[in-house]
Amino acid sequence: MEYGQSIKEITDILDKNLTNQKIKQNNNLNQTLTQTSKTLRTKLKMQPNTYKYKALKNNQSQAKGQSSPLITQ
Repeated sequence: MEYGQSIKEITDILDKNLTNQKIKQNNNLNQTLTQTSKTLRTKLKMQPNTYKYKALKNNQSQAKGQSSPLITQ
């Protein structure tokens, strides 16, 4: 029984360390994901909305009497 208690204490310490490591990894992952999403949102705001640009370009070409480049026959 002497070893049983020591083994239990060691196992508890290892479990606690592993849990702490997992928490730190999750926190790091969350921080990385947050930074990445902020970066992507910033880049998205800086780029023109290509769908709106194509629709506007399409409307302008129709107004000039040209066929629409988006419509395929």
